[in-house]
Amino acid sequence: MNITKDENALLEELLNQTTSVSIEKCREVLIELLNSKALPAQLLLGPIELLKNSKPETFDLYHFDDVIPEISNKETDWEENNYFYHYIALLKSNFSYERYENLIRVKASLERDGVKGFGIKDNIIEKNTTKTFLQEEKIMKQLPDSYFPPENLKESVSKGNIVYIRSAILALLSNNNVQWSGLDNAVIWTRNQCNSLFDAHIEANYAKAINPNNSAWTTDYYFEQEVYLNANFSEIRWLHLVEVRKSLAAKNLKGFVRNITKHSTMPENSNEPTRNSRSTPVNQQHSSKNADPDKLKIMLKIGGAIAILAALILAMLGEK
Repeated sequence: MNITKDENALLEELLNQTTSVSIEKCREVLIELLNSKALPAQLLLGPIELLKNSKPETFDLYHFDDVIPEISNKETDWEENNYFYHYIALLKSNFSYERYENLIRVKASLERDGVKGFGIKDNIIEKNTTKTFLQEEKIMKQLPDSYFPPENLKESVSKGNIVYIRSAILALLSNNNVQWSGLDNAVIWTRNQCNSLFDAHIEANYAKAINPNNSAWTTDYYFEQEVYLNANFSEIRWLHLVEVRKSLAAKNLKGFVRNITKHSTMPENSNEPTRNSRSTPVNQQHSSKNADPDKLKIMLKIGGAIAILAALILAMLGEK
């Protein structure tokens, strides 16, 4: 199967209301999507987690033996693309969630490091074409001495896993219990720990241009830009998404307004840490669609490999 060559036919097949998608077909398409240069690794994570939770029978139980080696979580083992191609071939023998998720992380690492055959460079339309105030140098605020990152973010950073670090940052944006100052602090802290948090900004078929016209900033636009941020996690896209979310919050749209907490009025440089701030994970109250059917339907409108991924998951969920 060649996704690029057979894109329209495959999309039509997946969206066909009268036919179901077999597990065998699903696995075949997922392997092709993992191999696709037109689909950044970060975009695979949410849909795959949704598929695992909703249709666990899609995946085999993870195992390894003398013939099928154990997966590695060491980035030093991933540095050459041989690991990726060797282990993607092994999915045909053991299509487990653990193996697939491992290869998402491997692919993201290879994309980040610009290994030949991976990354954003192969699909660029124009480089740095978005000209907005977001490109002006942004003065970074000093991190308060009292700041302690949420446990899920801290854990992701400690593991050095770029896919989950970015997912944790996005989760904080969509969590209405996290105040804007707390979000800024989380990004500053993360950048201090991980200098590869942001990619270079590009515009591509899977990461289209930012619209600076705030009259066009709807909830659908927000979630569309969230998809593009996952495809190209640039600082420009991040700052834009924050501004869009603030704009929607200012309109008092449900799911976007930050909750007022007893700590909201504390000065940002306060030396008094929030009680249990070291160990308490963030309580998730957010508007993010993550990879639920509504967001998948937005991905469907984007087209290309992103649409195929969305159509496949929707078909497996029975929500064509």
